Amino acid sequence: MGVWGTGILSDDTTRDIYDSYIELFNRGNSVETIREKLLQKHAQDLKDPDEGPLIWIGIAKAQWACAQLEPLVLSKVREIVINGLGLDRWSDEGGPLLHRRKIALTQFFASLETPNPRPRKPRKAIKRKPVFAPGDCLAVHLEDGDWGAILILDGEPESHGPYEETVGKNLAAILRYKNSEMPTLDVFQKRDWLSLTHHAWQGQIALYYVMAVRFKPVRERFVKVGSIPLQDTDPRTSKSYTGWSGVLGQMYQQARWDSGIRD
Repeated sequence: MGVWGTGILSDDTTRDIYDSYIELFNRGNSVETIREKLLQKHAQDLKDPDEGPLIWIGIAKAQWACAQLEPLVLSKVREIVINGLGLDRWSDEGGPLLHRRKIALTQFFASLETPNPRPRKPRKAIKRKPVFAPGDCLAVHLEDGDWGAILILDGEPESHGPYEETVGKNLAAILRYKNSEMPTLDVFQKRDWLSLTHHAWQGQIALYYVMAVRFKPVRERFVKVGSIPLQDTDPRTSKSYTGWSGVLGQMYQQARWDSGIRD
């Protein structure tokens, strides 16, 4: 596990515990439920003399942030600070860093004894919807004035859970089309997938998951021509993710490469 400073959240363990607590807090769990979930999940690590104290510190930091600090947790942190527990990582880095960590822990414990004047409130999950629907046929206005083509192969919501955020994911397949005329539905029916050969690409199909975020700045370059039924043979998954501007960039780069421009 890594350490990158002397602050209370400046190590992997404490940061992970804190983030996990806040996520469960945002989902509406009670303070007792959250604590029990985390302690059960990290039961083995709690026995470790270095990891265990950091787990309690992470819980304390999150409980204070949410105005939920329990006497049990405060007592654990008091024991940790007084006895200098969980300091091995900072001790390994040398005396000055260890000294600053001890000061940070003392200040942290003092802050725990004062109520948080601005406690966190549960934040509802952001439910972003996909921009397009499966089967949507998109004409894309390229930088040189020509048109390209994209077929949307998927646009299902990632999760229906009320506490799980979604990014509005579409699966976009770029077609091998570049013309001064806007593509017709026949172009999309042919499914001539674009293979990427520019620079280090080795013929992979230009197939990307793209998110709803940051679509607005480029939306004027996309025109929905219509929709077509998808086929069982259509690709339905990809290992690649990018933004809508990234899709435009790939179309631009491949078009230049195909025209003989190598830069």
